[in-house]
Amino acid sequence: TFPEPGILNIPESLQGYGSIYETKEGGNDTWIYNLENEQSKIMLTLQPGTYKLVFRSKRSSGSAYTDTQKFTIKSGLTTTLKLFN
Repeated sequence: TFPEPGILNIPESLQGYGSIYETKEGGNDTWIYNLENEQSKIMLTLQPGTYKLVFRSKRSSGSAYTDTQKFTIKSGLTTTLKLFN
């Protein structure tokens, strides 16, 4: 059996490039999801665990402007991320 999933919510609608990775001990990140159509606004169902979001605005001129956030998904709960805090 699998645990009840949680939800990742990114309320902003920014154009850019991003991906979500599941992070595991030992530094082995696993790609999970690409933000589609260069839009950041999503509600995504994920299994409980630790994840990382990597996002860069389409208007940014280099990787120095990349926003990286680690977050945890818990069963039955919604986790909201705000980009570029």
